[in-house]
Amino acid sequence: MQQVSRLLFRQGIKGRADAWYIRVDRSVKQDWDLLKNACLTGFALPEENQFASIARMEELYDATIQGRDEKITSYLERADDFHAQYGPQKPYFGWKVVSGLTDQQKSSIIIFHMRREKTIDYPSARQMIVDAYAGANNPF
Repeated sequence: MQQVSRLLFRQGIKGRADAWYIRVDRSVKQDWDLLKNACLTGFALPEENQFASIARMEELYDATIQGRDEKITSYLERADDFHAQYGPQKPYFGWKVVSGLTDQQKSSIIIFHMRREKTIDYPSARQMIVDAYAGANNPF
């Protein structure tokens, strides 16, 4: 398994990682655990302070609108990623996602149902969106 992991790792690296790999000691290249740890250490992202993290979250939140040519499936994938990372911090995220739909008719109908059912959470909103797009050309 270690040999397969090392081979797959080597085949998949490009650019800066390839230049880094060339400089790695041979003994590290021969040991998957050492290689993996060296890579994770060498390419670790710097710790983000709390204020930068909040600013990044707010920027992503504000950008939660469906692009003009963006498929509904892609839009919901972006929303899923945001919700997985920040969901508890944004309880109104479902409302934001529905409001960001390009199809205003579907958006209005879903918002009507959200108000009636008194639900604004993302999982409920996501299911309503999926239901609204059900039919002959169901993208899901």
